[in-house]
Amino acid sequence: MPFFALLFSPRGAIGRGPFWLGLFLLLGLEVGGFLAFGRHGAAPIAAIPLVGPWLVDVSGPAFGFDGWIPGLGILALQGWVSGVLCLKRLRDMGHGPWPLVGVWGLDLILTGGLMAWMGHLQGMAVIVPIFTGAGASGLLWLALLGWLGVEPGPRRATPAPTPSPALAVAG
Repeated sequence: MPFFALLFSPRGAIGRGPFWLGLFLLLGLEVGGFLAFGRHGAAPIAAIPLVGPWLVDVSGPAFGFDGWIPGLGILALQGWVSGVLCLKRLRDMGHGPWPLVGVWGLDLILTGGLMAWMGHLQGMAVIVPIFTGAGASGLLWLALLGWLGVEPGPRRATPAPTPSPALAVAG
């Protein structure tokens, strides 16, 4: 499967190998993007692999390399690619999209609740919900990715071997 189709096209199904390959390609894109922005003197915090989404600050400047609008664009790209990979893997396993929708829904509820909690805190106390949320969200996603990456797909029936005509006994 071509690189672009693996990461961006929601059509089809993929096995465990292409799923892990896609996740490592996504991680490589995140690291490469962070380093490329950093080379120009700015690095959107959203591009930090794995923890970037929890560190986006929407109270800062909106535009520019360090702005939160490019950060939201990076988060949308990360969400699309990870969603495509998970959806294709779920199809290969014979499931619908509902496990992915459920994890995303729980993550949004968790994030919203912790953001509301952070709104009532002052100073360094906001670190507690950030670490709590990042840890809980990370465990939730690791559980889904682990299940998708380890669980084999359905066993496909292999056709019975047909004897070759040269080995057939006349008789």
